[in-house]
Amino acid sequence: MKLAMQKQKNISSDVKSGVSELDELFDIIESLRRNWTKAEEEAEKSRAAKPPEAQTATSDLMTPTAASSKRRASSPVEQGAKKKVCETGNMHRCTTADLLLPQIMLEHEVDIAVLSEQYASPSAGWFIEDLSSTAAIWCKEISKLHVTNSGAGNGYVWIASHRLTIISCYLTPSDTIAGFQAKLENIEDLARQISGNLIIAGDFNSKAMEWGSRTTNSRGQRILDMAARLGLVVANVGNKATFRRPGCEGTIPDITLVSESYASNIREWTVLEDYNGSDHQYITYCVGETNTSATKYNKSSRKWNARKLDRPKLIAKIDENESNHEEPNSARLKIQITLRRLTQACSAAMPRIKGAHPKKSVYWWTDEICGLRQICIKKRRKYTRARRTGLAIEEHAEYKEAKRILKTVIQKSKKEKWEELRRDINQNPWGLGYKIVLNKLGARQRPPELSEATMENIVNTLFPTHDLRADREYIEENDLPPSFTVEELKAAAATLKNNKAPGPDGIPSEVLKVIANERPQVLLNMYNVCLCE
Repeated sequence: MKLAMQKQKNISSDVKSGVSELDELFDIIESLRRNWTKAEEEAEKSRAAKPPEAQTATSDLMTPTAASSKRRASSPVEQGAKKKVCETGNMHRCTTADLLLPQIMLEHEVDIAVLSEQYASPSAGWFIEDLSSTAAIWCKEISKLHVTNSGAGNGYVWIASHRLTIISCYLTPSDTIAGFQAKLENIEDLARQISGNLIIAGDFNSKAMEWGSRTTNSRGQRILDMAARLGLVVANVGNKATFRRPGCEGTIPDITLVSESYASNIREWTVLEDYNGSDHQYITYCVGETNTSATKYNKSSRKWNARKLDRPKLIAKIDENESNHEEPNSARLKIQITLRRLTQACSAAMPRIKGAHPKKSVYWWTDEICGLRQICIKKRRKYTRARRTGLAIEEHAEYKEAKRILKTVIQKSKKEKWEELRRDINQNPWGLGYKIVLNKLGARQRPPELSEATMENIVNTLFPTHDLRADREYIEENDLPPSFTVEELKAAAATLKNNKAPGPDGIPSEVLKVIANERPQVLLNMYNVCLCE
């Protein structure tokens, strides 16, 4: 009897498990059916919008894959813009998540998938995983990814593409603090060796208020310290939970860290609400590389060389722009149009200033010293880590020896370069030796002695005194203030000094003086429109 009851219990549990799996399968089928219906509706709308000739050339039936491919063909990636859509998610070793991942990537036009606890290696596309098979990066279409370098370690895998490197990480919750710190230090060592922009994403199994958690635990603080040392910022937006398991409180273990200089290129960071078969919600975000290059171009090429200003060309370009444009009604639009016209006139009347040359190294610096310095830094980091767990006698000896070698090579290089300078002075008295000595003398030069009258004149000029000003008359709200006049504009422009750094618009003061004297209405119209609003 007991055996029969036990068998009955096993059968009932198997039936319940099978029913739950069937319900999950029905949900997947329903999701795919909705996607199919949506794709057919979009295809029908596109066929209805086309002329009859184009409709006859299109197939009467379009599958969801074909419809999604059609949408992707008009995406910025296909049009040549440097935009990638990345997806981060923990698949939790789930078969259903493995089956749904390609469809989710297709629906959201994802180019690169940064995965954790993947179920299996996909057969299509470009795929790389770490040594423990817990972190991976997958690109379904090889043409979307141009990998220049890649590698893997224990708990992390990385790929480099042009100026961007993506690291996928998974730090297990079962690791001790020491093991967690060791993996984190390996990731930090890798990040320090990488040049260019960096994205570190994955499941870190940690909490911190910086990415939406209620509290910050020890693991989260260690991640924040690593991010501060590497110059990374948290790209997470909001406090929507990414780990959701029935009966458990939702948490945010999935993090996206990005280089501070590249953070503005991470856009539309979103936690997806789609069913994916895993207890982690996937994250998507757009990575655009065009913004950084455009910003750098504008910043380095904004200034013009006012010494080579061609006044006739400047006035001619301003007159041409004024005759070809209509006057806007809005003050904001008026400012934008006026500044654009002035920028075009400056570009036509004078060349731009080239960027500054990079700073040179000290005269005794060599490639050998640079390499030894890197070795010394690695030995110091190794000794600092080993000292936490013990005496670290061997690591300390290696670090001490690396410092001794570096110091010896620097002294030797200084001596050799000094001898070269001595020989060079006899042949070229105005060479490098003369420049070094001149800089030293200039740095030690004493300030000039000033008399009491001179000092008083300086103070009175910098901090002038004036009589008390009378209170201004109250102006009713309906009464408009008087407009600026040409005389006021010329008087204000006359106070501008030449050879001074321009403002955010980059227009030199020399140009503003010319415009105020030759074409004052260009500036007066803009100022008076702003005054009226």
